[in-house]
Amino acid sequence: MSATGSPPFGWQSVAPVGSPGWRGSQTPLCDVRQGVGLGDTHGVWADARGVFALVDSECIYIDLTLAGCPNDGQGHQDTAVEFNDGSGWRTLFEERYTPYDGFTGFPNGPLVLTRGACTAAFLDFGGTDTDCSMPSELQSTYPPPAVFVASSNLAYVAVPTRFGEYRSGSWNVLLNSMPETINAIWANDSLAYLAGEYQLYSWQSQPSTGLLPLPNAPAANYTAAWALKQDDVWFGNSVGQLVHYDGTSYRILQASSVDRGGILGLWGQGDQLYFNTQTEFGRVVNGASEILLTVPGSPPAYGGAVISGMWGLSPQEVFLALEGGLDYNITPCRHNSMFWFDGVSFHQF
Repeated sequence: MSATGSPPFGWQSVAPVGSPGWRGSQTPLCDVRQGVGLGDTHGVWADARGVFALVDSECIYIDLTLAGCPNDGQGHQDTAVEFNDGSGWRTLFEERYTPYDGFTGFPNGPLVLTRGACTAAFLDFGGTDTDCSMPSELQSTYPPPAVFVASSNLAYVAVPTRFGEYRSGSWNVLLNSMPETINAIWANDSLAYLAGEYQLYSWQSQPSTGLLPLPNAPAANYTAAWALKQDDVWFGNSVGQLVHYDGTSYRILQASSVDRGGILGLWGQGDQLYFNTQTEFGRVVNGASEILLTVPGSPPAYGGAVISGMWGLSPQEVFLALEGGLDYNITPCRHNSMFWFDGVSFHQF
């Protein structure tokens, strides 16, 4: 992004584009690892320490001459966690040959990464290796597991056949069978909502109620979940709808056009809910939705771009990870972009 504020990559933005930077960090995220041919940002997460970005890099040839991609490096894959505390980006963790495809964390605690060999691997802040201590019953490779951290010592995980929790230092299997694949979870210390392929569920831990289908939920392929309050719960589905549940009844809001795909991410605080599809980012305020950002919208392999992650610290500090294709390989920083939305303007950082 230039200092003049011209939009990058040809996105269409309803909200203004501001000057680069977040807090004291003025230099955009840049991935220039030796041997990197393509770089993708696969997730973003944040807590009081700062912003974390999961960057995946592949060394492959696609009709390009990549001087930094030697023959013995072709096909390799690196994963790095980049960290920004407001003063600039630095590499927190890097591992070769191990692709990760899920990313979250415990507030002021370890990060949680999903990889092929582990549903939820823990990475201590400043650590050099990931630790996988999950029981085999909760391991999954496909479809991707749903993982949600509820508090500093509680997390839930759903794999195709089981539902489990991490509580006070250990993993436990809660259910040995599941009625369907669970695509997303939201939870607090006592209550969890689960978004399934065809149904919505709740789970109450104290006292335990077991897994209960939400009564009369609209039929849909659900893909995201978030609760602002116990009676202010939102679910996203595969046709761009947001389904609001107040504990008794439902209201359907068409937040995104069907051809833009389903709701992939939800994050909210107070009375504001943010959402994203692969190519749109928007919010819900006072029951109405608005699209704030549209990216070109074809898969990176075909030169387009997608939104690959979203998380926030507050409604004025919401972070987006953008993954661009070959058409965006215009700087040494490859295709990764991180943006901060301050409630009014977007800023690259």
